[in-house]
Amino acid sequence: MKRRDFVKSTGVAAGMSAIGNLGGATKGVSLVVDPQDRIASAAAPSWAVRTLVDAFAAQGVTAKTYPRIDQAPAGDRHIVVAGAGNDAAKQILTAARVPMPSDPESFSLVTGNAGGRNALVAAGADGRGLVYAVLELADRGWQRLH
Repeated sequence: MKRRDFVKSTGVAAGMSAIGNLGGATKGVSLVVDPQDRIASAAAPSWAVRTLVDAFAAQGVTAKTYPRIDQAPAGDRHIVVAGAGNDAAKQILTAARVPMPSDPESFSLVTGNAGGRNALVAAGADGRGLVYAVLELADRGWQRLH
């Protein structure tokens, strides 16, 4: 089954409406990837993040990666790319009353607040789930973030 079909069939695509809350970036997009997060910093998710950066660039939007949300510019829109153990992701998901993904290849895309900043969290239970989440953002394109 293709990833897009899987996302549609599981209903996760409905959660993509949360992306609308990222609209109106004044400076760019900050991708927050904690190097201590073993899932987010693994090879496959790192490749997916680079793909997302390229997707933003193709739309004329600057996207940079930061290790912590407090290091990212306040005027940017923030996307936290995280594995299941990430504290910022847990904070956002808990506040949204969404459980952290735990099944293999599962992911969540949820908006919330981390470190006093609005953010979209792309969280994966494992590397493959996180890749699915990040590539879903890349596939949707910047136009969906407005």
